Amino acid sequence: MANFTDLPREIRDQIYKLLLTVGAEIVAHPTCFEKPTDFEVEGVIRPAVALLRVNKQISDEATILLYGDNTWRIPNSFHYVRGSEIYQDHGSLFRHITAHLDRRDTDEFHTTRRVRNIYERLASLTMVERMRHTHDDRSDNLSQSISIRGSLVVLHMSLIQSLTLVVDNLFCPSGCCRLDTIKNLYEDILHMFDPEPKRVLCQATCPRSLKDVRVTGLRSQAEKDLVYGEWGFKGAAVEQDTA
Repeated sequence: MANFTDLPREIRDQIYKLLLTVGAEIVAHPTCFEKPTDFEVEGVIRPAVALLRVNKQISDEATILLYGDNTWRIPNSFHYVRGSEIYQDHGSLFRHITAHLDRRDTDEFHTTRRVRNIYERLASLTMVERMRHTHDDRSDNLSQSISIRGSLVVLHMSLIQSLTLVVDNLFCPSGCCRLDTIKNLYEDILHMFDPEPKRVLCQATCPRSLKDVRVTGLRSQAEKDLVYGEWGFKGAAVEQDTA
């Protein structure tokens, strides 16, 4: 009887694809406010990752399909470094990535400590002035978190083909100034994936393999005009059709 590894590679790849690729976004390392992918709810079969433990040859071949043919949600690498290790170690294998940008991405413990320090340091100011400083500090912290996630993609995912940024819940951490936060999106992350950036903001450059960059979850016409019009990035077809 022939062994599985004696089959032509094309046939083995077809079997790997049937067993490992799913029609759902994979959330392997959720943040504290997210949940991992529930494959039963999504109505798809869970990837048969046990294949990765059969032997080295099958593991190497299956890993390429697992990471390359599925869509993965990248974690907030700034505060969830452990969750980002697979994205660094296997970065060259990823082809399709999503990032859900959310005001809750700022770490609650560090945010509380930073706010307390601001209030103590600026005790001589009025409450309104201290609130403004706190707001700006938390917004800067969120921008840094978003930027680092973009850098993780640029620096480690050299063969990525598609990237989708989901901004349904992208407000400043105080829950206000939605449009201003969206306006900062270009400086925070999108400039890294612009083939012809409006201005040079850092040395990181868009991977040549990246052909599809989308921004979804925009709520107002002003947001859509900015991202789809002025910046020239794509979005969900239904969003643009109903704008």
